[in-house]
This record gives sequence, structure tokens and C-alpha cells, in this order.
Amino acid sequence: MDAQGSQARAPKLSGPGKDADPLLVLTEAALERYGLPVALTEEERHAGRIPEPTRSSSN
Repeated sequence: MDAQGSQARAPKLSGPGKDADPLLVLTEAALERYGLPVALTEEERHAGRIPEPTRSSSN
């Protein structure tokens, strides 16, 4: 609260998602452990996400 008793508001986040979406930060070791890429391609970086893994059918 400020001196007048009103609550200060945090600035809104820009970009995709909602303000309430969680932000998860993983270390390089965690990325490797879960099979995620350590570095993103320029396309992935601009898309803001990594591609979904392809699933092979085992039937």
C-alpha cells in the first residue's frame, strides 16, 4: 500500500497468455533430464513455444 492507503498495481505482462499463467524456469540440467531442448531455434523463439512431440503408433 502507498501512503494514501491504496494498493499499488503491478504492471501487466505483455505477450501471449494471461497474467495468472505460471512462469516456469528450468535449469539446463533439468531441461536435459526431461528431454527438452537446451537452446531454441529462431523459429521456436518467435513462436514462443517448442513443437509438440510426434507420437508413433505402436498398434
